[in-house]
Amino acid sequence: MTRSKMLLMVIYIIGVICVCAILAEMLIGGNKVINPDAMLPVTYFESGTFRLAIGAVPMCVVSYLLFIQFKNKKRFLLLIPGVITAVNFIYWGGIMAMGYINMLFHFY
Repeated sequence: MTRSKMLLMVIYIIGVICVCAILAEMLIGGNKVINPDAMLPVTYFESGTFRLAIGAVPMCVVSYLLFIQFKNKKRFLLLIPGVITAVNFIYWGGIMAMGYINMLFHFY
């Protein structure tokens, strides 16, 4: 195994651990508000989706690079964390786009 492949594997494993921890926090915390006294209170679910969206680009890149390097039938399983983070990225992108459209055209 080459050094670059080993480095990709380490980065991928760290990313998978982070994705699993954030998903577990989202499922366990659910609709509990993190700080109720804040100006904009956020639930654990919203916070988790935002953090997954932040990690989408590096996770998708590493997943794709490992997908290319492996040539067995189960290599599609490597794309699961990248797909999870990409879906959250698209979700938050849509929320931001809708807020921007609402701000421009003042839809209420």
